[in-house]
Amino acid sequence: MYYYAKNNKKFGPVSIEELKTVGITKSTLIWTEGYPDWVEAEKITELEDVLKAIPPPLPKTYNSGKSIYPKDKGLFIIGLILFFLPGIFKITIDERDLFNILSKAFLISRLIIPFFTYSIAKKKEKNKLA
Repeated sequence: MYYYAKNNKKFGPVSIEELKTVGITKSTLIWTEGYPDWVEAEKITELEDVLKAIPPPLPKTYNSGKSIYPKDKGLFIIGLILFFLPGIFKITIDERDLFNILSKAFLISRLIIPFFTYSIAKKKEKNKLA
């Protein structure tokens, strides 16, 4: 008879046949008579057949087509909005030097922000999938 741990709770005693139905994995902690401490299921030779019948976990790249980083893609959209926002309001430009400098800096930031937010989102998504 075996005991197993799941979600920090102890279950059992159960037979080997019952272990097949409770959803143990290779890393599930198991205890049986004769063992001084809890052991991962993959280290118990009697459970090899039980573990062979268990499919491996889904790959990390599986995400059902949903976005992994919706916040980062949101940043990209915000960057695009910031890029087009001044054009919507038709900002007029004076000939004053300070205003010219600020407007050029703003124009450069309008070009850079969407690029960097998109780059960061892609990099984080790629790291998550790896």
